Amino acid sequence: MVQFGPRIRFTLNRFLLNHKRSTEMHPEQIKAEMRMQGTTPAALADSLGLSPQTVSNVIHARTKSSRVASAISKLIKKPVASIWPVQYGPTKKRSLKRSVQ
Repeated sequence: MVQFGPRIRFTLNRFLLNHKRSTEMHPEQIKAEMRMQGTTPAALADSLGLSPQTVSNVIHARTKSSRVASAISKLIKKPVASIWPVQYGPTKKRSLKRSVQ
């Protein structure tokens, strides 16, 4: 089991107390869960051969990358759609209304 310093515990506890319940995970919560698994966003970027900024952009939902999202999902053991439901959740199917002549 990984032992965490007081700073990480404080940050995670403060987040959990102050975070509004929403469907999307907060970027700090994603990073905290990555640290709990023993890695950092920079280390993940290095292992994927990407820049740390690319991973940061995906974590903060500024850009989409299924490669980065699935790596984070596997690392923190949560489905991609539960981490970023807006970007990767189920899409609403729109029915096309066709005029019948």
